[in-house]
Amino acid sequence: MYILRDRKNRNITFRFMDPDTAYDYSVKYRTFDDLLQHIRAYRRINKLPEVPNLDDVVDMYVASLPQNKDYRVEVADNKVISPGKYIKGAYALANQLIEKYILDKEDVSKEVASSRASICVQCPFNTRGIKDFNLYETFARKIMSSVVKYHQTSYHAHLGMCSICQCDLSTKVYYSKEAIIPTLTEDEKMRLPNNNIPSIQKKLFKCWQLP
Repeated sequence: MYILRDRKNRNITFRFMDPDTAYDYSVKYRTFDDLLQHIRAYRRINKLPEVPNLDDVVDMYVASLPQNKDYRVEVADNKVISPGKYIKGAYALANQLIEKYILDKEDVSKEVASSRASICVQCPFNTRGIKDFNLYETFARKIMSSVVKYHQTSYHAHLGMCSICQCDLSTKVYYSKEAIIPTLTEDEKMRLPNNNIPSIQKKLFKCWQLP
């Protein structure tokens, strides 16, 4: 997971996507604070609730963008402030945005997403269902789902956060493999099921995220 090395660095690309409206804050902001002010003003005008610890959430998102790779530092999950912990999917999100809007690629089909979701729902690392999401997880879920236009599979209510990759499974199933694979650490790849861990139905299976 990444955070910015120095928020005051003017070479950073400051950008964010609103989790409720999918509005892309892509103006050429001069500073981190300029971006925060725009986010707060936009949400206030549109009568949206304040985002708890917004500066930390935005920091993690901005640091995850590929164009900011020279201005970030990697930190262990347990060293990151709590809002950021649930936004690890921002890295996958950034990759998916590049795939979709720069390389002009489509989201995966609903059939593929449903097939993936059917694997996740049987996985012991699928932490919990939608009713158990806390505030930060709900926020992360909105950000990740906004880029796939809030599509849902029939398994949506039964998918939570993956306890290994820390991502929202209900929306990640719509992401391309090209967007996902670079976000997985070697440790995560080793821990994800690869026909060596039984599902909740006691059958060996392979995580669809693996190459």
